[in-house]
Amino acid sequence: MAQQAGQLSPDGRWLWNGAEWIPHTPVAVAPVAVTWARPYESARFRATVVTVLLLANVAALLIGIFFDSVLFASGADTTALSDSQSVAIGLLALTYLVTFYGTFIPSIVLFCMWLHRVVRNMPALGSWDARWSPAGAVGRCFIPFLNLAHPMSGTLEAWRSSDPTQRWANVVSRKRMSPPALIVGWWAAWLIGGLLSRVSFQLGRSNDPAQVATSALVDLVSAVLLIAAAVLAVLVVRDVTARQDHKNTLITAGQFPSPPAAEGTGVGRA
Repeated sequence: MAQQAGQLSPDGRWLWNGAEWIPHTPVAVAPVAVTWARPYESARFRATVVTVLLLANVAALLIGIFFDSVLFASGADTTALSDSQSVAIGLLALTYLVTFYGTFIPSIVLFCMWLHRVVRNMPALGSWDARWSPAGAVGRCFIPFLNLAHPMSGTLEAWRSSDPTQRWANVVSRKRMSPPALIVGWWAAWLIGGLLSRVSFQLGRSNDPAQVATSALVDLVSAVLLIAAAVLAVLVVRDVTARQDHKNTLITAGQFPSPPAAEGTGVGRA
C-alpha cells in the first residue's frame, strides 16, 4: 500500500518521509542542541590507558596483600625481628605505597577523562537531555557525599544512552533501564573496599600489636575487594566504550531496525 508523507507507524516510533521510514521524534522530546555537544568521538584510547593503569594498580595491591600477610603472620610484633628483616619489611611497605599511589592517582585522572568523553558522546548517540554536562559529570566525582554515588551514576547514564535498540533515549526512557550487575558490582566492591581500608588505617594507629595485626587482616580483605573493583572497573570501561562505538556504527551506517510491517497497513513497505 502506498504511504503518504507524514504517516506514522502504528507504534508511533516511525515516520514516513515520502521515501523511507525514519525515527519519529515528537516535539516534546525532540533533540535540543546543548552548548557542549560535539560530534561522536570514540573513548577507545582513553579506555585502553585506564585499563593499563588499573591493572598496574592491581599489581600494586598484590604487593600490599603480601605485606599484610607477612605483618599478620608476625603478629605485628616487629621487636622480635632482626635488623635485616625489619629493613626488608620497611622496603616492602615503601614499595607498596609508591606503586599503589603511583598507579592509583593516574587511574583516577584517566578515568575522569574517559568519563568526560563518554558523557560528551551522549547527544551524538541520541540522548540530548543528559543530566550533566561532561565537566559536571567529572566535577561531581570530587564533591563529598556526591562522590559516594556519582562516578557510578555518570557511568550508568553513558551506558544507558548507548542502548543499541533505540535511536533516541530521553531521561525518562533511560531511567526505565535496570542497571547492569557489572556496574553495580563494581561500585559495591569499590565502596566496601574503601570503607575497610579506612577502618584498617584507624586500627593501625594503635600501639597494641594485636590491633595492628587485626589492621593488617582488615587491610588484606580490603585489598582483595579493591582488586575485584579494579578488575570490574576495567570491564565496565571497556563495555561502555564498546556499546557507544557499536551504537555509533549503527547510526552512521543507517542500520537501526526498520519498523515491522503491519498486515493490511503497508507499514514497513514502500
